[in-house]
Amino acid sequence: MQVSAPNCTLAYFDWTFNSLRQNPCLVAAQLAATCNNGVFSIPPLFPMYSYSGPSGPDDSDLCKCNTVVYNLVSACDACQGSPWVSYSTWTYNCTTVALAGTFSEAIPVGTQIPRWAFVNPVPSDTWVISAAQLAGTFPEVTGTTSTSTHTPTPTPTPTPQTSIKVVMSSHVSLPLSLKKNSSAAIGGIIGGIISAVFIIAVVVWLIIRLRRRSTRFASTSTLTNGKGSTLEPEVSLAVEVQTFYDFSDPGVYPMEVKEETSRTPSNDSSSEEKRDTKGQSELSEV
Repeated sequence: MQVSAPNCTLAYFDWTFNSLRQNPCLVAAQLAATCNNGVFSIPPLFPMYSYSGPSGPDDSDLCKCNTVVYNLVSACDACQGSPWVSYSTWTYNCTTVALAGTFSEAIPVGTQIPRWAFVNPVPSDTWVISAAQLAGTFPEVTGTTSTSTHTPTPTPTPTPQTSIKVVMSSHVSLPLSLKKNSSAAIGGIIGGIISAVFIIAVVVWLIIRLRRRSTRFASTSTLTNGKGSTLEPEVSLAVEVQTFYDFSDPGVYPMEVKEETSRTPSNDSSSEEKRDTKGQSELSEV
């Protein structure tokens, strides 16, 4: 048997290996080779690419049109960090489909199919990781037994399809580990954005604060009159409040003014009249 398959790149999916430490990609290639003269190849995936189902010459290939190989190939997608197609997409071009949970062809010697590969994906239309983990690896089906006694009707196959096609995937069914990594990456991005916004806000606040301080300093520093001479801050900023005198209120006058204004002409004339009257009275007595 001449088969080739990629290695799994995610250690999380080590539980999908059989007891011979064969990864699901290699087991799927060995099963698919049964209908292709013992020759089959599964190429490695590019990021976000997936393995497609039968298309063309292998539409009637029961070594591929079955749930067991679909589960194994889906696990092969997952362990390389890629999404996998639904079961209905995988079997879309199949003219004949084996019974769910069975592999109708002879199992090649030298491989063992883990128990989780026989879980029926039809109800959910996809390979479910939790259901596969719950089923576990044992008991395995070896190359000396078969899960079904069904003998397929021989059909002519003009050209054996010796590899699985790879297509760009539009599905979003990611492995659990990838979801965790994606969540961590998204969280890191959001945290980075929040940190950047916070830093920018602090910088803006510092700039505004420094500008306010410089404005206050400028208002209290010495001013110039435009000719090079400086003015004291008190002089430049002082506002003189002028009090207007109210002539009807003597209280607003200074002391000197009060004394002068108390000597009115009427008071001077009355004192002179008193002196004249006193002088006349003295003359009359003489």
